[in-house]
Amino acid sequence: MIIFYWIFRLKARILSWMPMWLLYIFSGFMAFVLCHIIKYRKNVVITNLQKALPGTSTKEIQKLTNAFYANLADIAFEVIKLESISKE
Repeated sequence: MIIFYWIFRLKARILSWMPMWLLYIFSGFMAFVLCHIIKYRKNVVITNLQKALPGTSTKEIQKLTNAFYANLADIAFEVIKLESISKE
């Protein structure tokens, strides 16, 4: 089990050295995969948006869902990038 941790840390370290513009490209791909292929908690996201915004159209809910996954992926890659950012 510990080997998986070190493999993940190595991959995260390699990703953290990449420039932000490249990480945002990876982030867009990850958002697409999470939303449309894996469908990670998609029903929960849509249900919560419908409850929070009851008068919103289905098309707008879909836009907000896609924006949610884009934000989720951006945050994930930004956290990985934190490993190599200087303290200044």
